[in-house]
Amino acid sequence: MDIFGFNPLNHRMDSNKNRLKLFIFMTFFLLSPFSYSLSQTFRVPKSPLLDTVYNSPYPISVISNLNETPYFPFHLNNQNWKQILIKNENGLYILINGTGQVYKAIAQTDKQIIFQRKDSTFFMGHNFYAINFSWNRDLYSLGGYGFWRVNGALREFQEGREWSVVRLNKEFPSSNDYYCFLPDESILYYLRCYSNEISNEAQEKIAVIELNLKTHTNTVLGYPAFPELAKNPNFIINTPSLKGVLVAINGDIYLHQFPYNRCFRLTNDKIKNMLWGGGSQGTQNTFEMNGKIYFTRDNQDKVYSVSIQLNDFQLLEVPVYIRDSNQVKLYLWIIPLVILLSGTIIWWRKKIQNGMRTKDTMVLLEDDHSIAFSEMEKELIELIIGLSKHGKGATVEEINRKMGLSRKSLEIQKKFRSEIINRINHKFKVNYNHEQELIQRIRSLEDRRFFIYLIPNKLEEIYKNHPFAQFGGN
Repeated sequence: MDIFGFNPLNHRMDSNKNRLKLFIFMTFFLLSPFSYSLSQTFRVPKSPLLDTVYNSPYPISVISNLNETPYFPFHLNNQNWKQILIKNENGLYILINGTGQVYKAIAQTDKQIIFQRKDSTFFMGHNFYAINFSWNRDLYSLGGYGFWRVNGALREFQEGREWSVVRLNKEFPSSNDYYCFLPDESILYYLRCYSNEISNEAQEKIAVIELNLKTHTNTVLGYPAFPELAKNPNFIINTPSLKGVLVAINGDIYLHQFPYNRCFRLTNDKIKNMLWGGGSQGTQNTFEMNGKIYFTRDNQDKVYSVSIQLNDFQLLEVPVYIRDSNQVKLYLWIIPLVILLSGTIIWWRKKIQNGMRTKDTMVLLEDDHSIAFSEMEKELIELIIGLSKHGKGATVEEINRKMGLSRKSLEIQKKFRSEIINRINHKFKVNYNHEQELIQRIRSLEDRRFFIYLIPNKLEEIYKNHPFAQFGGN
């Protein structure tokens, strides 16, 4: 039956067809590798490395030279994606290279560690080979390759939130071939390269960059003294306890200390042989913790460790990097300026100190070794006697005015006031053979927070009836 061009029978048939199409689509989606990659939880078999890192009480900001074998079957575009381990105070994480996906270990059994996804990123694809590390309990990813270019963006992941871009003063394209992270200093050292596809031409124009994570500022330090070490190392090991990074190339291992711009060669053959193992592919999953280097071999059946110290190295007479010429020019301006400024400050301080020696204070210093009262001392004594007769006593301000200290700093006032009063009391005891102090300090009755200085009547009579008071000497 056709009512106004509408056939109910045809409508029911179309609805059934749509339901069938939806059923086929959902079945294909749920069975597809892409759907599998969006799984929220994975149960990962324990390995010596995972067990060591998961149960470590210490954070491990960087784990380098990661093996290619995935910890769980994550597939996109018919290929496995490299999985990156990071351990911080919040726990153990696995990051999927180039995707922004973050999985955290939430529990363990006798044979498994359970990882649960903590982000909702939908395939970023622009941060392959980024520098991944942890700082201040958060995860970070710097630079990386994607969409035919190398970027220099710093991305931050805080648990409970999503990835966000940290604003820097300037971005420098970078990748994870060569870098050094010092968590205690909150500094990351890395190499700048061109933003186009990484090539030999781009690598020739690399530069050493210092990223301060507290201030979000990038600074160009200079250019690698040995670009071949930075370009194609066999492997690197971040070593915060040595303030640098180990760089292995052509059978040797070097320590690059960026904060001091010093380069060392490893001379301890035992350590060198352990780290090299069977060659560049023999040492994997490397990290440093509490003065020890940890690593695995190809078969992943054991975690090895070896202690390492600075005395295992020989200092070379070459820097890690050659300073940027612009910085050198800046230093040439800064050094003379600092010298000039220091000289000005010294001159000004001397001038102030000389200015403090007013006429009164000069008398004070001239009579340092005289037992007689100076003119200034006698004037101060007369001032306090006059005020004491009226029952008031002399305030701090009145004494400062009399001594010419009113415009001096509180520290100078206190120093000279104490010196002259102590000297008067000392001379009084010696000259008058008296145990009491002539000038006495008591709290003000009007305001107990302040002091006043007075001379009692009895001591006033002793002072005035002695020849020292009249002639000021013996």
